[in-house]
Amino acid sequence: MEATGAAGTIRVYGCPAEEIMSGKIVMNDQGVFDDLDVAITWHPFDRNRVSNDIWQAQDIKNYTFHGISSHAAKAPEKGRSALDAAELMNVGVNYLREHVPGDVRMHYAYIDNGLPANVVPDIAKTNYFIRSYLRSRTEDASERVDNCARGAALMTDTTVDIELVASCSEMKVNRVLTELYYDAMTQVPTPTYTPEELDFAKQITEEAGLINDGTLFSGLEPLEDEPVPIAIGTDASQVSHTVPLITLSAATMCKGTPLHHWAAAKQAGMTIGQKGMLYVARCMAEGTKLLMETPGSIEKAWELHKLTP
Repeated sequence: MEATGAAGTIRVYGCPAEEIMSGKIVMNDQGVFDDLDVAITWHPFDRNRVSNDIWQAQDIKNYTFHGISSHAAKAPEKGRSALDAAELMNVGVNYLREHVPGDVRMHYAYIDNGLPANVVPDIAKTNYFIRSYLRSRTEDASERVDNCARGAALMTDTTVDIELVASCSEMKVNRVLTELYYDAMTQVPTPTYTPEELDFAKQITEEAGLINDGTLFSGLEPLEDEPVPIAIGTDASQVSHTVPLITLSAATMCKGTPLHHWAAAKQAGMTIGQKGMLYVARCMAEGTKLLMETPGSIEKAWELHKLTP
């Protein structure tokens, strides 16, 4: 912009807590992004590409069961086990999996298991992620999970508090932006790697049992013809319903590395990850330059944004 004299404003937002669906959703609800023409973001991956993906709609909930503590051997009949309720809820959800659409995912973790085993626990808490490719489908599954919790509380003579921690819609893909930023990415050379970096990636591949057919890194992936549903969630999806949004992906790890895996962290923490980050920064800059220089591109992106449910 300084070199060409182009007019415009570029803002850089620090967006925390993406994985627990907090940062951008709270910021979006507070109107932080309302006056943007376009929002641009990126996500680490095992390849370089423009994200043409429909990221999942998601609910995150905490279920806290309250019971009555008692001596587990001397007076078990006086106790009402919150942990029993949490376990029965999870059993119910596991049976529910057979009766929801195939794209629905329900994950849980215990975050409070109560007291030592010789005490009937008066509190137990679970955290659930409930997701699918459609907001309406996620809401239906989420309510049915709530019913499993209510039923478990009824069976165990306990009570349950249901807390909606975060909620977001599926990603709204904007084809105008994906095509424009793909064209820009074709003009940015993909990273090259030193023998030491390639050896590191080979070692990670062997230690982690990754599947990549010996092809550790590749260039820019072709842009798909149609949006692709992907079994991942991001709080950026909520922003895509406020303003046109584009997501780029850059290889911060070798091919075949699963996300949320120790092998991803090891590679992201060394020069492989740094090269991916710098590459995608150049792509974001090149794409934004092209966006500003292409007459009508922002208007077309907004037209499509308003037409897409």
